[in-house]
Amino acid sequence: MKKTLSEAIPGEDLNVITGNLPSGGEEDKDRFKQGILKLLNERYGMVEEDFVSAELELVPAGEVRNVGFDRNVVAASGQPELPPVK
Repeated sequence: MKKTLSEAIPGEDLNVITGNLPSGGEEDKDRFKQGILKLLNERYGMVEEDFVSAELELVPAGEVRNVGFDRNVVAASGQPELPPVK
């Protein structure tokens, strides 16, 4: 409990979500990864091996918007404060 937030959650340990529509059955542990790879292959002809030497950088900035290759994830730097429930 003595770590600062930047020490507790280092950026290098975060995972990036590029989509959340699954492909395959419930038992398939890589069903979300396969869904994105299928979409990237259909649109751009990319396969998983193309990412071995890829340099990717992501910066959380800008307005709230739908993101991901399947446009099914909301990107925002923080959650807006909701009005109190009456």
